[in-house]
Amino acid sequence: MNPKVKDRTGEKKKRKKMISMEAKHEIIAKHERGVRIIDLANEYGRNPSAILTSREISDILGKWQEVSDFVEKRHPEKLSKGRASALFYDKCLTFFRNILKRRQKQTSLDRYLVKVSRSESQESEAKKARR
Repeated sequence: MNPKVKDRTGEKKKRKKMISMEAKHEIIAKHERGVRIIDLANEYGRNPSAILTSREISDILGKWQEVSDFVEKRHPEKLSKGRASALFYDKCLTFFRNILKRRQKQTSLDRYLVKVSRSESQESEAKKARR
């Protein structure tokens, strides 16, 4: 039994369909124009829960911070509150924070690559003009 091919139950795993950066940009642009996530998911053959916007993740993380601050101030059992809060943060919120970090890193990388490709094309045009 090859662990890369089968999961714990012995069934074959489905391979994740990769989505191109252009398609991701299209999805974001359409969502910002008001297209519903359910419609986007159907159009791109994805599960609606798989399409999360960075804004949604940021909102949820901000709300969690508010709840955590409230409970920290009001809850009488500080030790149990701390344990429960740390457990939830480690098991649930870390996943979403990592998604947000990867997206921010990818966005900055995309911006850098676009600037580099533009400057390279301008240099090549300048060389052609010199000839």
